[in-house]
Amino acid sequence: MGFAGIDILIFIAVAVFLFFRLRDTLGTKTGSERKRHTLFDKNEEKKETALDDGKVIDIKPKFENDAVKNADKDTVSALTRIALGDPDFRPEEFLEGAKNAFEYIVENFASGDKEALEPLLSHELMDAFEAIINERAEKGHVATTDILNVKKAEILRAFLNNDKAYITVRFVADETKYLEDEDGTLIEGDPEQIHEIKDIWTFERPIRNVDPNWILVETNVD
Repeated sequence: MGFAGIDILIFIAVAVFLFFRLRDTLGTKTGSERKRHTLFDKNEEKKETALDDGKVIDIKPKFENDAVKNADKDTVSALTRIALGDPDFRPEEFLEGAKNAFEYIVENFASGDKEALEPLLSHELMDAFEAIINERAEKGHVATTDILNVKKAEILRAFLNNDKAYITVRFVADETKYLEDEDGTLIEGDPEQIHEIKDIWTFERPIRNVDPNWILVETNVD
C-alpha cells in the first residue's frame, strides 16, 4: 500500500473519531426528546388536538363538579376562558390555594405582619389593612385570630376585564378572635369561644401572567 492509501485510511479514522465525539457531545434523536416550548406551543397543541382523523374533539377544559356546582353559566363561561388562556388553571386547585390564602391573610392581618401581607394584597387593600394595623399599634392593642377550620370555599362569580381575571369566593370558617392590651388584659373577644364566620373575597390575576399567584382586591362579610 502506498502513501496515498495510508493517507486515506488516516482520513477515514479521523472522520470516524470525530463522528462519535460529536454524537456523544450533541446526542442523537430517539423520538422521545422533550420539545422546547415557546409562547405559541399551547396554541399549536390545541390545533393538533382539535382534529383527529377528521373528527372534531372538544378541547374545552373539564372542571370537577364540586368546584363549580353552584356557579351560574356566566361564571362557568368565564372560568373556561381563564383556563383557555392559562392551561394550568383548575378551579379546584384555585380553591385550595384560596383557602390557604384566606387563613394566612386573616392570621397575619391580626398579628400585624405587613411584610407577609403586602405580596398578597392590592395596593388599595394593603393601605386599608395597614391603617388598621397602625391604629392598633398606636393604642398598644394586640389582636389574635386563629382560623381553626375552613369548612367551605365556593366560587360565587368569575369574570374577565381586559387582560385580568377576577374570581369571587365565599368562605365559611371557624375561628377564635380576641383583643388584648399591651399588658395582656383581655379587651374584647374570648380565646376559648369559637365563632363561625362567612366572608366573601375577590381575587385578581393577569390571565397570562407566568406568576400563578392571585392577589386579594376586595373583602366583604356575608
